[in-house]
Amino acid sequence: MQTADAQRPATSRARRRTRTRERLYEVALTEFRRVGVGAAQVGDITREAGVAYGTFYTHFENKQAVLLEASRRLAERVRQRLSDLPVESIATARDFFRAVSAAHYMEPSDAPELRKEI
Repeated sequence: MQTADAQRPATSRARRRTRTRERLYEVALTEFRRVGVGAAQVGDITREAGVAYGTFYTHFENKQAVLLEASRRLAERVRQRLSDLPVESIATARDFFRAVSAAHYMEPSDAPELRKEI
């Protein structure tokens, strides 16, 4: 069951907010790859994204939240891949773990070189 909010079309403000969050996410991952998460500066990320410094914190609690978002996105893609499998193909725990491993292997990460950080 969807709520009334989920049924309404996104406003231009909501779409702009989503685009800004996505831009910050992509720029942050690029910066993390370039200098590492610890050395990355929020000011550099926001400058490259073309937004005010505080905007980063409107969308992410901290730099680690960007990594959590990358992990969440990967987990969602893996979950979707697993939900597409026929139930009868997973008869045992071993089948389940094989399916999860295969789904992880087949689903690219947004930041494979940051897996250790994630």
